[in-house]
Amino acid sequence: YRTTTPDLRGEVQVAANAIKNFGAATDNSRIKILTTEFNAIDFSGFWPNINDLGHSLVVSDILGDCLELSQVESMLFWNTRWIDNLTTSNSLLDALNKSGQPNANGTALSVFANNLLPQMVSATKTTAIRTYAFFDKLNSKVNIMLINKEVTEQPINLSVLGLATSTSFARWEFKGKDTSDLAPAYAFRDSVKQVSYPYNLMLAANSVTVLKVGSGLQQPAPALTFTAALLPNGNVQLNWQNSVADDNATYALQRSEDGVNWSVIATVPADATPTNKYSFDDVNPMANIPKLYYRLAYTAVSGQVTYSEIRMVQTQTQTDLVIKLLSNPVRETANFTISGIKYAPLKINLFNDKGSLIRKYDERAADGNFTLSLSGLPHGVYFFQFISPITQRVVKAIKQ
Repeated sequence: YRTTTPDLRGEVQVAANAIKNFGAATDNSRIKILTTEFNAIDFSGFWPNINDLGHSLVVSDILGDCLELSQVESMLFWNTRWIDNLTTSNSLLDALNKSGQPNANGTALSVFANNLLPQMVSATKTTAIRTYAFFDKLNSKVNIMLINKEVTEQPINLSVLGLATSTSFARWEFKGKDTSDLAPAYAFRDSVKQVSYPYNLMLAANSVTVLKVGSGLQQPAPALTFTAALLPNGNVQLNWQNSVADDNATYALQRSEDGVNWSVIATVPADATPTNKYSFDDVNPMANIPKLYYRLAYTAVSGQVTYSEIRMVQTQTQTDLVIKLLSNPVRETANFTISGIKYAPLKINLFNDKGSLIRKYDERAADGNFTLSLSGLPHGVYFFQFISPITQRVVKAIKQ
């Protein structure tokens, strides 16, 4: 965890992708995710499951990383107290000790929960530093949480977009002696008045720093706008704009088949133009994939990485698949004509009238004429199921 940027969302991201890509348009804002169990347990056993500062930093990061998804409604830690709470000390499974007081995990959770504001407006990450910024528009407040995963102090250069004037902040820290500390503490450190941004700041080793920024802030605008569209020639056009000009930064265009595993298809150097507008065509993207996902990774000169929203491009539509049974009833064979989806292979199953799967056929291209055998089957009603990557069709056949 300390030396990489691992996936901390897991199935939470899969659920978010499902809501966005497979629900109706109204479902994107209606359906929410309730994460009912999360913790920093290492089931491989390489990292002992002890309730200490190191694990509590991971817990904080999981919490922030998942809350970045707009669909996530709540995050429930596993557990408040496990069944052996009274007899096992410093168990990673607990947020409270046997006296009912917060342990390392419990303290980290309370730090995060007590500093949440109504809207998360920014989340950035490098290998060493994670940041989460929350905004309260009504009261003009911003809380910024910075997680330092490294065993040494880390210097940062902090910028806050949308500042009307210079402002002040109070700094609090959650830290301990080292990652094995069983009793890390959260305490006020100092306050800085009339800050001008960007501001140089030193983060304590293995810590969560909370900056409580005062009034004088306007609604922060999203830094990146990113779109993806399928062109008539089959290419995918990617367009983006950055509200921050930085001619030392880079943009990495990433593509995925499932919205989870990503590969870089192009790297574009930033150009500090007045508009900061960019465009790139993904020429002849992968065949046989009905949906492709794209995102933009913006790496600033500081090394911080900001990701755009994920865009999905549907390269084939459900109306593409047309299946006809040339004659019905049938005898020992059924003759079909299929047209539509150009590349996608079809899976073909055969069911009887009771809904039982009785035969599977070899996959075939979704184009042309072909014959399927019913040899050896008794007379009766059967159903052929044709499955493409994005849709399916069922055709009824009567064998005489």
